[in-house]
Amino acid sequence: MAPAINTKYPTVNINPTVDDCLKCLRTSDYCQWAGATVASWTYGFVVGRPARFAVAGLMAGIGFTFGSMVVLQNTRGRLLGFRENDREVAKYGAQQVDESHDIRGPMDFQKFK
Repeated sequence: MAPAINTKYPTVNINPTVDDCLKCLRTSDYCQWAGATVASWTYGFVVGRPARFAVAGLMAGIGFTFGSMVVLQNTRGRLLGFRENDREVAKYGAQQVDESHDIRGPMDFQKFK
C-alpha cells in the first residue's frame, strides 16, 4: 500500500520512474515536445545572424531539453494523480492508497522560527 497523498484524481503510481513516464506518453505530449523543439529552432534561425544554422541547432537542442522536462513533469503529474489521468487508470489501474499514513508526516512550523 502506498502512503496517502490528497490528489484530485486517482493515483496510478506513487513513485514513477522516468521509464514509467516515457511508457505512458500521449500524442499530445509528443506534439508538445516536438513543438518546443521546432519553435526553438525557428527562433534560433531568425535571431542567429550571421551563423543561422549553428544557432538554430543549438536552440533546437535547448528546446528539445525543455520539451522533455515539461513532458516528463506532466506525465509524472498524471501518474501521481495531480492531473487528469482517465487513460492511465484504464490502462494501468489505480494504486491502493493507505489512508492511515501521510507521506508528508506531521508539520510543526514552530521549529523553523
